[in-house]
Amino acid sequence: MSNPLDVVIECDSPADVLKAFVRANNHGIPKEHRDLRHAFSDVFFSLHSRYTEEQLHAIIQGKTVGELLRLYGAAPKPQPIDSGEVDGVKWTLHDPPADPAG
Repeated sequence: MSNPLDVVIECDSPADVLKAFVRANNHGIPKEHRDLRHAFSDVFFSLHSRYTEEQLHAIIQGKTVGELLRLYGAAPKPQPIDSGEVDGVKWTLHDPPADPAG
């Protein structure tokens, strides 16, 4: 079996970012690597909450699971500024992502 950290994220367009993540997580990282799957999910959803699909596509395209974990695994998770529940639907509000242009 190949090393799951070497799985390369490939997506053709920003609209395919979520599909590429699911493909890498479900098919590239074996189920017995539960901690790795959770760490990769945490990194992906942390990035997804901070960047647009276009920015996220540029960040993950062509990178390996291992590279993303090294680069963003220690990134602080955005803290919610508010949360609640309306008609059985839970929601969380975060600060907007920082402008990548500075």
